[in-house]
Amino acid sequence: MAAAPGEWSFRRCPPCEILWLDPRPAPESLGLLYPPGYLTHTPPRNLFAPTPGFLGPLRFDTRRQLLRLAYGYPLPASSLAARVLARLLALWPGLRRRVGFGIRFVPAPAGRLLDVGCGNGEYLLTMSRLGWEVQGIEPDAVAAALARQAGLAVSNTPFESAPLLAESFAAITLHHVIEHLADPAETLQRLYRALRPGGVLVSISPNPAGVLARWFGSCWRQLDTPRHYTLMGPAALATLARRVGLLPVVWTSARMAQWTAEASLALRGVKPAWRGWLARWIAVLCAGWAVLDRSSGEEIILIARKPLL
Repeated sequence: MAAAPGEWSFRRCPPCEILWLDPRPAPESLGLLYPPGYLTHTPPRNLFAPTPGFLGPLRFDTRRQLLRLAYGYPLPASSLAARVLARLLALWPGLRRRVGFGIRFVPAPAGRLLDVGCGNGEYLLTMSRLGWEVQGIEPDAVAAALARQAGLAVSNTPFESAPLLAESFAAITLHHVIEHLADPAETLQRLYRALRPGGVLVSISPNPAGVLARWFGSCWRQLDTPRHYTLMGPAALATLARRVGLLPVVWTSARMAQWTAEASLALRGVKPAWRGWLARWIAVLCAGWAVLDRSSGEEIILIARKPLL
């Protein structure tokens, strides 16, 4: 990932499980934080398509059937082998969650979906193909232009100034976004107003209270200074969601543990020849730890509903 210039520091509130960047970059320096080469500066890929290879179509059909069984998506019937395999795999809760990451745990289409910080629009393309009416907000001009070139309705504006009609979305998602925002509390309050009663808000973000954050300290890759302004632990995020009126369910995942461990080892100066091997073992340990302590995973998944009137 492209580096940003400067030296930065975080303040910490241990009881609150919160880290915040201090000082923060000036608003006019946004372009320097997301330079050419940033991960969203490539055209969006079609993630909802068969992968190459002999088993590619079977994997694709099985995934579609898992989405139908676990999340209610009205996808067409596929091969008998895929239907049988999907029913067997659906018995494993861990795999249902794994498939859920692709749709960010949003159930079957129910109207309009907003992705805040949508980048180049890959997720919006997937959800559009699954039946959602999609819309995005992306402050990075390069990424927003790529999303619009793909035919997506994406506003190139800071979230704070984006117009949002009250109760206009059935689902709102933020994927590794809330940590980039200057005021997470105000963000969730605005999104609560834009969510219709019974709608779902999903946020996925790094866990500063996780085992990898504790092990790597200042070399933890997800600090990502100066792009990450505020990092909240699971309890802090759940408290904030409740404060604005949402009904949250919060858990953590070790899905990103190997990538984060390898990048953190690089920051610590470990030689490339050792990084891959060490990262794989660290990821195994992290996954085991997350089973024993559900708050210690590398990513926080917040799934929150707005109460019905």
